Amino acid sequence: MAEETRDVVVAGIAHREEFRTVTETVWRAVEDAGVAPSAASPLVVFLAAQPQQRPEWEGLPGVRVRAVGAEELFAAAEDCLRTERPRAVALHDPSSAAGVVLARAGHHDGHYGPLPRGPRERTARLSSLSPRFRRGTGTDGEAAAGGARRTKSGRQAVPGQQPVTSQPQVTPGPQVPGQPPGTPGPQVPTQPPGTPGQQMAPGQQVMPGSEGVPEPHGAQGPQAEDAGAGQAAGRDRPLPRVVPLLVSGRSRAGVRAYAEALAGHLVAHPDISLTDTAFTLVGARPLWPHRSLVPAGDRDTAVAALRALAAGAPGDDVVQAEPGPDTRTVFVFPGQGPQWAGMAGELARAEPAFRKKLAECARALRPWLDVDPDELLFGARPLDRVELVQPALFSVMVSLAHLWRSHGMTPAAMVGHSFGEIAAVTAAGGLSLTDGARLVAAVSTALARIEGQGDMVAVALTPDETEALLAEEGLDLGIAVVNGPRSTVVSGTRDVATKLLGRLAARGVRARRLPVGIAGHSPHMDRIRDVLVRGAAVVRPRRSTVPVYGSTTTAPLDAAALDADHWFRAMRGTARFHDVVAGLLSAGHRLFVEISPHPVLAMSIEDTAAHLERDVVVLDTMRRDDAGAGRYVRALAEAQLHGADPPDWSAVLPSAARVTLPPYRFERDTREGDGAEGDGADALRARLTGHRPDERADQAVQLVADALGPEGREAAAADPDRDFRSLGLDSAGAVRVRRRLVELTGLRLPVTALFDHPTPRALAREIVRRLFGTAPDPRTAALTAAPPPGPRAEGATRGDSAAGVPHEPVAIVGMACRLPGGVRSADDLWELVREGRDAVTRFPSDRGWDLAELYSADPARPGT
Repeated sequence: MAEETRDVVVAGIAHREEFRTVTETVWRAVEDAGVAPSAASPLVVFLAAQPQQRPEWEGLPGVRVRAVGAEELFAAAEDCLRTERPRAVALHDPSSAAGVVLARAGHHDGHYGPLPRGPRERTARLSSLSPRFRRGTGTDGEAAAGGARRTKSGRQAVPGQQPVTSQPQVTPGPQVPGQPPGTPGPQVPTQPPGTPGQQMAPGQQVMPGSEGVPEPHGAQGPQAEDAGAGQAAGRDRPLPRVVPLLVSGRSRAGVRAYAEALAGHLVAHPDISLTDTAFTLVGARPLWPHRSLVPAGDRDTAVAALRALAAGAPGDDVVQAEPGPDTRTVFVFPGQGPQWAGMAGELARAEPAFRKKLAECARALRPWLDVDPDELLFGARPLDRVELVQPALFSVMVSLAHLWRSHGMTPAAMVGHSFGEIAAVTAAGGLSLTDGARLVAAVSTALARIEGQGDMVAVALTPDETEALLAEEGLDLGIAVVNGPRSTVVSGTRDVATKLLGRLAARGVRARRLPVGIAGHSPHMDRIRDVLVRGAAVVRPRRSTVPVYGSTTTAPLDAAALDADHWFRAMRGTARFHDVVAGLLSAGHRLFVEISPHPVLAMSIEDTAAHLERDVVVLDTMRRDDAGAGRYVRALAEAQLHGADPPDWSAVLPSAARVTLPPYRFERDTREGDGAEGDGADALRARLTGHRPDERADQAVQLVADALGPEGREAAAADPDRDFRSLGLDSAGAVRVRRRLVELTGLRLPVTALFDHPTPRALAREIVRRLFGTAPDPRTAALTAAPPPGPRAEGATRGDSAAGVPHEPVAIVGMACRLPGGVRSADDLWELVREGRDAVTRFPSDRGWDLAELYSADPARPGT
């Protein structure tokens, strides 16, 4: 028997005669091995000599290319595996004319067995191997190891087991807390429809090259212990209704070509499930720099969406990205506002790790609440009091953070906004779950003492503008929260907050009352200082395992030093979330995940990034109308799409298996087709340059109409002067359209773009202005635009020019006015002032104003 290298196994194989080049042969072996390289799990490629033409895949994140002599290939590869411990190594063996992928024994689920040590035995062995996933044809074939045969779909099946069936197996769902005892959860399909009906133990699946033996999940990876609960209950987990198909390419042309190939493959092989397809794309295929995520709810819509992407017309729900080299993730925990009745139920039924952590939170909270926490989490009790809302939000947010981390998504930082700081510090390890629960209960009980005595109002102005307005109106309110460059929250008594809303409405300034009922982050908190400090004094903080930020300071918190006074200051001081986000963006963080049952901070984060001219991606995990496994799995895939290290997909989709998919065809991947057909500001500018300046906005109107989607596209194109609200767009829709326009144009449009430019034509003019640097449209430009970001010269004031730029005097080039006393021009106004005439008149009756509210003859009435 030939001597073998027992600690090194052959993980993938491809033969040179089937492919055009050596580098393509190596890449086919990588696809055969199912290796998805990343920065945290690299693939090292050894080539026998420095190639004249660089490999097509050089520069791919996680791929490292090295040149060595032909006689040193296997020795260098084995030494690399033992000393550097990468995910795998790949090479081209001239003797067998094969691309080969090697891995450490025990660190690759499917393999062809140990690598023979002797050169002759090694060559003979490699020449005899037949790739399991050859050419993506889906044809039957003998697996290389152990006699396991593939089905038509290419999914691994074990000889002698139950044959393929067309119906999924179903088991009763898990008991969900908060439901009557003995009430089973929904029936749970344990396998995707139309896939092989293998009989597997819970948490097991047959993987390629496993010699017919089901492999348990969770045998490797840093989060194996956390993921264990979810993996063990794999058969009890509902399949997501919608799964993400992550298509990537070396160029945009490569993305389109692969989308076309994948659509044809799904049509030709109807027995391949979408869940298995998604699993293979995200967990067993390398990701190229140009990426698109296609949500797939059923085969027909998936095929249609892929074909639209291939034609260069991706659907509205397709997300496209070209991630940068460094993507560090930040978890964001909001304060009050994202809660809703029954917010934990759907995800708890789907995700065992989330359900288990919720139960732990409920046990920790139970001694400090007068209601059962499960009733709050699963909708049996209304969330109508702050002492109920905050413990429920704490439980959901801590459990969501645990779920993300259990699947291998470790954040580089966490941020707690306002009341959410307690959950953030607990999730970061700065408080035990017992202490975190006790603290949130104590703070909530203290807040309940002043509930209903104050209000908070969100205002679409800068802090300076807000303070000036409050002073001008004589309103006793204070700046409580600064969420973004033009997102300020004030707090005070309820009656004064109501007056502010009326004054802002008269001025046309967007504002809304927050559903809090407390004047948080204000002197009103002084009334509960003693009781809050007493309640917080019993907890014992400790060092956090992840850097954690509050919102009243911009530096990372020293979690071990967070005493009772800190928690009072966190509720009393101004929450400067905008400054915290700006600091994180400046430090290089660009991927933010809102850890909450509904996103409430995404617009503020995006607006801050646009103001600083930095790229950012903000993801959510749950929404009020979409809070199950599908939303969560899509969020994981979007994080990977945007450059985060991939999660442990075998834990996320434990019942899924790797299947045959089309190979990536380099010959169809050319950059020549990217040019003017591509996306981005340069391409759009090139397309519009051929038109006269007065025609460019008309051309850009169609771009805005396309971003509106099917519901508003035709109406916007037919009448581009209709406002977006009349086109059926609400606030959430405005955010979606703005994000789509950012993708299409490559411009950093502010989050308020559709509010500041409220018609398709006005927004088209703004897009053209930003592309060509023309002056703002006076019909839509904001009169109180924030100053440009960047440092000022030392000693410069707000009105001074930036450092190094000469000061230019302000020139008045035009003026118009309409004032009481018959003033209709600047000359009329000057005459009025020079003569000292009294110009007081009655309020006009043709403006639609509520005159009874604005004026009363009684001088004792406020506001007169």
